Amino acid sequence: MFSHVFQPIYDLQEWEIFGYEALIRTNQFPNAESFILLARQLNYLYLLDTASIQLAIESIKMYNIKLFINIFPSTLVHPLFSPFLEMLNSSVPIKQNIVFEINESEKIFDYRLFKKSVEQLKELNYLVALDDFGKNDSSTDKILDLEPNFVKLDKSLANQLKKKEGNQKIIEKILVHCESKKSKVVLEGIEREEDLAAAKALGVHLGQGYLLGEPVLLKEIYV
Repeated sequence: MFSHVFQPIYDLQEWEIFGYEALIRTNQFPNAESFILLARQLNYLYLLDTASIQLAIESIKMYNIKLFINIFPSTLVHPLFSPFLEMLNSSVPIKQNIVFEINESEKIFDYRLFKKSVEQLKELNYLVALDDFGKNDSSTDKILDLEPNFVKLDKSLANQLKKKEGNQKIIEKILVHCESKKSKVVLEGIEREEDLAAAKALGVHLGQGYLLGEPVLLKEIYV
């Protein structure tokens, strides 16, 4: 019922492609969000999440690229996730090419269990990213506590970044926290040249958005 497209993530300082994010696409629903919402309502979100992870990794097995894959906190703490990881390990050639991008839209009910699951990913040499950071009640304390490899800033921070000093100050604060933990910052939603220039001037490490590259099929990347 679904497949993936892949959007490039650029190293803003070296100006080269750093990796790709796998994004769900389906013809069965108006958009991926409604598809995921229905899966949640029917209590199938774990099955969809793990199927998406497996399919995305299978898609890039032949390529030496860094892949960001979305995952929900409820999947991380699911009792079947550890056995799923054991099965997955045998099919992943380079674990540090896989970045589990933790979706911030879902409430975490058991933080201790969630943190333990994040630590398990790291112990297995997978990388971890916090997604949509800076949205809602996101706290910089999570950076210090979870020590993610990447912090992906919500796209709202990129909108009119050149003109919005408030957004610039938020990003500067997050950069300071990330540098103390050697985490890289990814700014999503870059769509204007002036906002790209502002991100680079602030020292943002990585960027993603339609200005830098639209989501495409894997065969369009490797032609």
